[in-house]
Amino acid sequence: MGAQQNADLHPLFQFRHVHAAIQDFVTNTGSSDLKAAWGLVQEVIKAHARFYAAQGRWDEDVSTAKAWEDFEMACRGKAPPPMTGAILFLWGEVPPNRNPAFVKTLDQGFKAAHAVTDPRYLRYAESDRLAPLHTMDDDFADAEAVPTDRPIPKGAAPKPNPIPATQPRPTPADVKTAVRAFTVIPGGRDGN
Repeated sequence: MGAQQNADLHPLFQFRHVHAAIQDFVTNTGSSDLKAAWGLVQEVIKAHARFYAAQGRWDEDVSTAKAWEDFEMACRGKAPPPMTGAILFLWGEVPPNRNPAFVKTLDQGFKAAHAVTDPRYLRYAESDRLAPLHTMDDDFADAEAVPTDRPIPKGAAPKPNPIPATQPRPTPADVKTAVRAFTVIPGGRDGN
């Protein structure tokens, strides 16, 4: 891709395309368990972004874009355990008959994001970004992708289009459903 074309691309990962694709899939599926799992995944992504911002390496916008790139690596089986756990939890709530549609949704969302993002500033190598998407049938034991974290030149990082503030927040019932997989064992480390 020539320098002229790179000038038209955004230096931050345009995660809004991925977010919109998954949000539509979750909404159209109509599963409250999937909705709750998607809400939890978004909170994990936000936590990663806050962690990056707290380290002082990037501002909030760059940190958020980098955390979404980590989410992509989780979808490809190449992320650290916290993000991998989040994607496994999400996959656990996708109705089995909808697995092919969810893979297609992820693929389309990531392709749309990459189509408008300057690859020179992406966190991971092209070979990692092109790795196959994983499903619950995969082992998620691939080698972790190593971020390159090329610096984004000052002034080259305009604000990304944020996720609309009108996105519905998970209800307490959704959160209660999302955490049902965690059990406190009486007398155990966390039990009384």
